[in-house]
Amino acid sequence: MTPGAAGAAGVAAAIVTAACLPPVIAWLRRRALLDQPNERSSHTDPTPRGGGIAVAIGMAAGTLAAVVAGDVDLVSSAGIGLSVGAVGAAAIGVIEDVFGVSPVGRLAAQSVVAGGVVVALWWRADLSGWLGHPVTVAAAIVWFVGLVNVVNFMDGINGITAVTVIVVGSYDIWLGWRSDEPLLIAGGAVAAGAALGFLPFNVPRARVFLGDSGSYLLGAWVAASSLVALVATRDPFVAGAPLTYYLCDAAITLVARLRSGEAVMTPHRAHAYQRRVQAGRSHPSVALEVGAVTVAAGAAGAVAELVPALEVTLAVVTLVATGAYVVQGRRTGEVT
Repeated sequence: MTPGAAGAAGVAAAIVTAACLPPVIAWLRRRALLDQPNERSSHTDPTPRGGGIAVAIGMAAGTLAAVVAGDVDLVSSAGIGLSVGAVGAAAIGVIEDVFGVSPVGRLAAQSVVAGGVVVALWWRADLSGWLGHPVTVAAAIVWFVGLVNVVNFMDGINGITAVTVIVVGSYDIWLGWRSDEPLLIAGGAVAAGAALGFLPFNVPRARVFLGDSGSYLLGAWVAASSLVALVATRDPFVAGAPLTYYLCDAAITLVARLRSGEAVMTPHRAHAYQRRVQAGRSHPSVALEVGAVTVAAGAAGAVAELVPALEVTLAVVTLVATGAYVVQGRRTGEVT
């Protein structure tokens, strides 16, 4: 994919997302689809949820721009996989934002979407070796569902998911160029562009939240693109390195809550990034700090791709350093 085509896709996604947000916000307010502040939230004013609707439109526009440029084949296995994941997850999120969905129904729907994504990605791929093992296929489905929900859990302060997706999308652009996978380049450009278009409406003071429609959409896009990267590189660390912070914060917090006997399905403010806000940090400063940690993890993944002999060392250092940062953050602020 040419740099010009990737740039056009990203710009289209950003502009259309930003242009669609004002009418979407107005519609959400008319429907009274607002997140009300409570003791478990990190905001103080009723705020529309469902900004992901505009993000979805922007990403569709960016994808169309990439297709028109002639550099992306949406009927390839990777193209179908990304499309199924994004559309399916966004639909589940919109229904959740507007009508509500039971946890069991939501998990079942996400699992169906995940199965479609993995079948599409594995359909025409070279599945020689461990990549084609049934355990790997099952793990890919669990990975997709898990990451969609991780992004949803982690989207708890202004800007954090938009900043993270901008970094992950930029990494995907580089990795797509490195592995000669045009769809990874286009997907990274579109996701980063849409997140950039959304960011001014969410930071420093949120006029709208992504809602489940946005967090599921971006979570699915990130999950599907990481699987595309896995098929292209056959290297789990390189494919998922920029996701290290989100995975560590979610996993460490989950284990800590299980150990303390908490009901893990109930809302909370126990994530490391939330504790830092409780300690007096601003939402933008914490979001940018998480972005910096994500950049560092992505840099480790890039070096591992360029110098495979360093991969094990880089992976261990990245996990240990990120885990330590999360643990330190969880010790900050008031435990609620």
